[in-house]
Amino acid sequence: MDKLLPLSALLAATWRSRDGSKHNEEDHTVSKDEISSTSITAQASDHPSLNHGLGPSWVASVVNQIGAGKYWSSTAIFITWDDWRGWYDHVAPQIYDSYEYGFRVPLIVVSPFAKAGYVSHVTYDFGSILRFIEENFGLDPLGYADSRAVDFSDCFNFGQTPGSFKFIQAPHDARYFLHDTSPPEPPDDD
Repeated sequence: MDKLLPLSALLAATWRSRDGSKHNEEDHTVSKDEISSTSITAQASDHPSLNHGLGPSWVASVVNQIGAGKYWSSTAIFITWDDWRGWYDHVAPQIYDSYEYGFRVPLIVVSPFAKAGYVSHVTYDFGSILRFIEENFGLDPLGYADSRAVDFSDCFNFGQTPGSFKFIQAPHDARYFLHDTSPPEPPDDD
């Protein structure tokens, strides 16, 4: 990568020490405040069993809150789905040393440094999100999946003028989800 994102706010995956303590850059670890992860309830997910059609609004509400906040200028958001949802994919899954990929799933990169309208043709996996974090913060790979994964550097142009945030219109905003009193259900049972 030409330029690394500042350590201020990278939203991608959870990185926490077991005791919850913060570490500095020289330790080659990252504080729990610098990387975040979030997941959704079944009602607001795109899973068919309990889906109430709220998934796009939920994602938009999270992205809009971050985009309107003070960390936008140094943020990378990775929006992905955890399975292929049974839709046809014309590309056969790759086999890697007897580790078989499944069907491809979508991933959207939202960042002031993301290449506008860019479609990557690189094969990534879920370990690629962790690999991006490791590359960004100069960390060693944690395990099998991230050590062979490709990071998302082709999706970014760190030399460009940072893009301004564009608000995402959605039927429901963050207030709807913050005040939702329905009992949360896990989006998956597997």
